[in-house]
Amino acid sequence: MADVLCVKCNNPNPPELTYCRFCGTRLPKVQAPPPPPPPPPPELVKEHEELQSAHAELQGQHQEALGKLTGLQQLKQQAENRIKDLVTQVEELKQRIEGNPPNEAEVQSLIAELQQKLKITEQNLQVAVVEIQKLKASPVGQLTRPLWTKILSWGLLPVIASAGGLAVGAYSGLNPYRSQLNQTLSGKGEQERKLQSLQSQLTATTQQLDQTKQQLASDQQNNTQMTSQMSDLQKSSDAASSQLTGARNELASAKTQIVRDRESIGDKDQQLQAARTEIQQLTARAAQAAALQEVISHHPYLSYKGPTQGVVTVKYTAKSDKPSRITIDHFRATSDSDITLQSLSGSAFPAVPLIIEPASKNTTISSPPSAANGWQKVVISVQGKGSSEAVFKWSVF
Repeated sequence: MADVLCVKCNNPNPPELTYCRFCGTRLPKVQAPPPPPPPPPPELVKEHEELQSAHAELQGQHQEALGKLTGLQQLKQQAENRIKDLVTQVEELKQRIEGNPPNEAEVQSLIAELQQKLKITEQNLQVAVVEIQKLKASPVGQLTRPLWTKILSWGLLPVIASAGGLAVGAYSGLNPYRSQLNQTLSGKGEQERKLQSLQSQLTATTQQLDQTKQQLASDQQNNTQMTSQMSDLQKSSDAASSQLTGARNELASAKTQIVRDRESIGDKDQQLQAARTEIQQLTARAAQAAALQEVISHHPYLSYKGPTQGVVTVKYTAKSDKPSRITIDHFRATSDSDITLQSLSGSAFPAVPLIIEPASKNTTISSPPSAANGWQKVVISVQGKGSSEAVFKWSVF
């Protein structure tokens, strides 16, 4: 790690130090880079992938259902055009009958023509029914129930039923002319049999049209059931979408919690490191105190009765801002070349074990008194250009 700059003297210090080795100021804490974020739990990743796959599948089914809806719209338009043609042709036949009462040959021709048109219409309706049944049975039909509601709203089946009723009405308009023809041909058995045959054919045609109406009504009932089923599917789709949204929210919350836990772990690591550093300092102080206590217990000056504390003041003038040393030995002061001493005042050291503490901001203890110098010598470090003073206190153990 890089050196730590002192906020006061701006000198570099090793990162493991707590106080500046030049001026004694507490160094700023080194912020360790945060650890890389851990990957999310595998179960959350798997669940997220499954939800994304289900969402994509639902979107594909929705697009396929829209394509089917376009086809049904085209089928609806074709059926409406065929019904309009049928209604127009029935009106034309009715006008022909009302304007010119037909004879037997014309009635036979009209019935044959009407039967042919009914057959074509029935075939067209059967094609529409088959198409609806195919879509109903297909997988897309099971997934597009809301679209059937729209199909039913087109009113296709009521239009077909109305067209059928109009055709029956047109056929009913033939009844007066059929009665006149029966009266005219009452004496002719062969002609009467032909007329009865024509009447039977018309009855059969009417029954066939009634059967077509019944089939359309049955199809409409089936379509109603299909609409209900498609509504249930839409509800299920909405519930799945809601679950997907909830899962996404849970995943986001889990990621946020992971980030918070990581930050909390980083703060606890910093607190633990600070506690370890403080324990090391306390351990060192305890060892120093034990050593001093050992020295004191064997020192010949245990019976010392003089002053137990005092203050020493050194006034000086510094030529630069660099740290400089002042040595006090047997209460005589000397200094480095860039320091000019002015005065030394206060209480002399009593030549017994004592502790030195700086009392001014620009003063640090470089070498305290010890048994080797008879507890009479101390080296202090000062910093600051111009006239100033270094103050420190001493106290006897």
